[in-house]
Amino acid sequence: MKEQVWSGFQLACEGLYIGGVVIACRDGVLEEEVVVIREEEEEEVVVIREEEEEVVVVVAGVTHILNVTPNEKNFFPDRFVYKRIAVDDDSKAKLDKHFNECYSFINNAIQGGGKVFTHCSAGVSRSSTVVIYFLMRSYKLYTDCQ
Repeated sequence: MKEQVWSGFQLACEGLYIGGVVIACRDGVLEEEVVVIREEEEEEVVVIREEEEEVVVVVAGVTHILNVTPNEKNFFPDRFVYKRIAVDDDSKAKLDKHFNECYSFINNAIQGGGKVFTHCSAGVSRSSTVVIYFLMRSYKLYTDCQ
């Protein structure tokens, strides 16, 4: 059974994290925060800190980052495999046309033994929508709503 200690960085399912670390660090809200996810004897630690105005994300085992913003920098292209989905934070933005691409990126990473951190600016709208789509499709949670 997993226990999440700090809620600013969420584990959505095995291998998939969600958050809004970029804007939080840029605003100086987070100088250093730690997430510990405990499962029996194993521990995964997520450390988020600001160093010289750059965001450093160190997540045990994360190999891929899905950046769902049009302008935020992919901070460490030499350390992570990035995928950018350039969608504005706007209610009229067409995020659904990117669902299959996002699903494939996340699914391929997890199936290959990797872990994915998905983020937008605040971790509330775009990244959450992508993660919800991934979960619904993965677990076949369909709705009749159109």
